Amino acid sequence: HGLTSGIVPAANLDPVELDAELVVTAPVGSSCTSVATLEVQITNQGASTLTSIGLQPTFDGAPGPIQNVSGLSLATGDSTTLALVPVFPATSGTHTWSASVLTVNGGLDENPANDTDSTLFEVLVPQLPPVAIDFDSAAPSFPPPGVLVLDGSDDGNTWELGEVGGFGASSNAARMNNYDDDFRGSSDYLLLDPVDLSGATAPALSFDVAYAPYSDSFFDTLLVYVSDDCGQTYDVAYEQAYLDLGTTGGTSTSQFSPGAGDWRTDSVDLASYAGQNDVIIAFENLSGYGNDLFLDNIAVVADGDAD
Repeated sequence: HGLTSGIVPAANLDPVELDAELVVTAPVGSSCTSVATLEVQITNQGASTLTSIGLQPTFDGAPGPIQNVSGLSLATGDSTTLALVPVFPATSGTHTWSASVLTVNGGLDENPANDTDSTLFEVLVPQLPPVAIDFDSAAPSFPPPGVLVLDGSDDGNTWELGEVGGFGASSNAARMNNYDDDFRGSSDYLLLDPVDLSGATAPALSFDVAYAPYSDSFFDTLLVYVSDDCGQTYDVAYEQAYLDLGTTGGTSTSQFSPGAGDWRTDSVDLASYAGQNDVIIAFENLSGYGNDLFLDNIAVVADGDAD
């Protein structure tokens, strides 16, 4: 019936002569320094020994100087990591850097599919005290500059703009809705940009808080963490829950919205972090399916009481 063998000749799997695979390996995550270096891993996927390569870095969409690297000797399958030109992002924020292979051994790369890679990372440039953060000046935008919101449990319920301010003196604060849905055990964070306390002698943190627990079975916890290594590790500097966190003197089974007299100013001594240049402060709401929690007027000073 005209049938032929079902065996299909295999495709030619031999590598092309010139093929460099590029993967960006750094920077990643976040950094507390404005100096960063773009690093790439080059793997020779070609049949010819890779002896030189031309690379095009791009910083936030702007091409950087072409990097020509010679003196290599990469056999097929071998890899090496190359550090490209350091650059200096001017401001805090999110950056996208990429790199592409332009030439291999002076010729064109024969497999462009693996020539380009990129990285997304955040630069957190330390700010000098005094630092003052309110949630009114940037409203309705949230969070304001200098604050990062992190939904630690990735449940879609996290810090948001609350339409009531500290002591009734403003119109907005940071609000955590612990009342409407049961997210017990979930953690949500407000992270401040790093603070440079290298010249401080008696630094301190202060903030306005308002909270009424639902009951002795359903209440929430507020913690303040401090890091002096750009967020690699954190120490607990403040922890309050239930009536100790509460600012009304009792519980409330109604969803809480503070009046002018339902606020308190709390402070945290940061003296043990004096002399450190990249101190990060983080507020954590640990939900217990209790009631709404409000924060406003966060301040860090270099010397003296932050109240």
